[in-house]
Formats: sequence, structure tokens, C-alpha cells
Amino acid sequence: MNIWEEADEIDILCLKIKSKKDRTERNYEEIRRRYDPRKQGKEIKVLFIGESPPSKTFFYCADSNLYFATKEAFEVAYNKPIANFLNCFKHLGCYLIDLYNKSDMKAKSPCGRIDQQEKKKLISNIAT
Repeated sequence: MNIWEEADEIDILCLKIKSKKDRTERNYEEIRRRYDPRKQGKEIKVLFIGESPPSKTFFYCADSNLYFATKEAFEVAYNKPIANFLNCFKHLGCYLIDLYNKSDMKAKSPCGRIDQQEKKKLISNIAT
């Protein structure tokens, strides 16, 4: 299998979360965990941290602006198209998490200024 050329499979759960009632933290995390490099015995070399998943799209469902921009950046860096981007991303030791697990959650203050209680919760999210 050539991970650079084989197209990403559309995840059934990704299709399911198109329905608002199915956009749950558990479903997002189940999809995200499928692309955790540690599941293949690899370490995470580059950790990307987003604020929160968008409300109708998700990086690991290959349909968000962040997904397309990241894929394009990797294609420029490697100077070739990458059909199986999510698996390549995982294979390279890259992983994306969000500070908040729900799409409607945003930082309370601009420019990353957060109170101590929120900071503890976010550190807990990142550590898991």
C-alpha cells in the first residue's frame, strides 16, 4: 500500500455527524482517535492545536478549511499531490487536537488570555 497515493476512505461516522444531533464530543473523538499516530506505535512528532472543531465540518472528515489548507501546505512541502492525506499525516507523526471538544466552545477572551480555571481545563484536555 502506498500511503501517498491511495485515497482516504470516507468514514461512515463522518457522514453521520452531518446531522446536528450526531455532532457529539464522543463522535468527534472517536474519529480523531483513528488518526492518532500512537495507535501505530509511532510517537507524535508535531502536535497541531486548534481552538475547536467547526460546527459543520471536521479536519478528520477531510471537509474543513483547515484540512484543505494543511493538505495543500504538505503537498507544497513534499512537492507532490497527496491523495491519502490523513493517513500520511498520521504516518508522519502529526496529530491535530482541539482545545475545546465542542464546536460552539471558544476562548472567553481574545488573544489567548484565559482565566486560571479555564487554563486548568484546557491543560487537562491537551494532556489526554
